[in-house]
Amino acid sequence: MLARAALGPVNPRALAATAADRAWLAERLAEDRGGSHARVLTLLRAVDGRRGRRSAAWWAALAGELPISVAFADRVFDMLHRAGWVVPVLNPAEDLNAAEDFDATRHPA
Repeated sequence: MLARAALGPVNPRALAATAADRAWLAERLAEDRGGSHARVLTLLRAVDGRRGRRSAAWWAALAGELPISVAFADRVFDMLHRAGWVVPVLNPAEDLNAAEDFDATRHPA
């Protein structure tokens, strides 16, 4: 599960904490500016403290009415975690996607 660690206005470019994240995000925005921007913001909105990565990505794709690949969602969630915007929450009993495995070594609490 993922929870928001920061509130307030969001600038997608400010969500990239590393040079690699900034370069990746710039490439995605150049490929499909409006669509990629909407995907990133919708993924961030999907983080509610009850959804895991897969269920948040699924919710975001449905809510935004845009296809979101698992690879794109994972990269965005990793980027948001590195930037301190989201944190993992270890409470699988409340995860809406109970089948999702939480990888504690990849996403430490």
